[in-house]
Amino acid sequence: MRCLRLNKINSALLERPITHRGLHNKNKNIYENSRSAFQASIEYSLPIECDIQCSKDGKAVVFHDKMLDRLTNRTGSVNALNLNEITQIKLGRSEDYIQSFKDFLSQVDGKVPLLIEIKDQSGELGPKLGGFMDDLVKSLLAYNGAYAIISFNPYMIAYLRKAMPKACLGLVTDDFLSQAWSYIPQDRAERLNSLAEIPDLDIDFVSHNWKDLQRVEHLKIPKLCWTVKSPSDEIMARKIADNITFEQYMPLNQ
Repeated sequence: MRCLRLNKINSALLERPITHRGLHNKNKNIYENSRSAFQASIEYSLPIECDIQCSKDGKAVVFHDKMLDRLTNRTGSVNALNLNEITQIKLGRSEDYIQSFKDFLSQVDGKVPLLIEIKDQSGELGPKLGGFMDDLVKSLLAYNGAYAIISFNPYMIAYLRKAMPKACLGLVTDDFLSQAWSYIPQDRAERLNSLAEIPDLDIDFVSHNWKDLQRVEHLKIPKLCWTVKSPSDEIMARKIADNITFEQYMPLNQ
């Protein structure tokens, strides 16, 4: 089943809570965005949220951070290495290696829906897209599972809408005036915070910080949220959100 627009159907991504970076558990050496975490999600029949970075040679790889330091025994940036170098790097103390996006899609093979987050490459959520967009589009056009694509970067979503007109696309949103986004130029942060770009993007849903969902409550499209970490937080988030992305516990509604 290819991706269908969320505003036209009751998507599988609205039916069951979404595992944030897979069903990971570092205490069991199951790391985020790892083959083992994704396999655990599949075994529980839960959708998977994953993160995509760009290699030096323009290939899509499944990894959250720009830098390797936090999750591997290597240092430096992901995009300083070619794909064949990246996929030889282990995650933490596990036996899992960083996966190419293509290999990740082969692993999941349509067993559960995917929420694919394309990580910003510009450093300020601007027009620099990175060299992996063509590789990502090519892989997804050949994939037969259910998926949706999200990014904090509106330029990436605009590019994908042209490249994949029928794709299910969402914008990730937050309080861009908070300290967490202080590296973004003030005028850019203010525009993102105003949600001013949403009407022109032709998106199907948003995924907003669960702590601040009131800011998107007025939008007439489905609302996902990130990242819920407890049952009490889930109860609060579901007052507005149509579904949650979660980690560190098992949701009430699965």
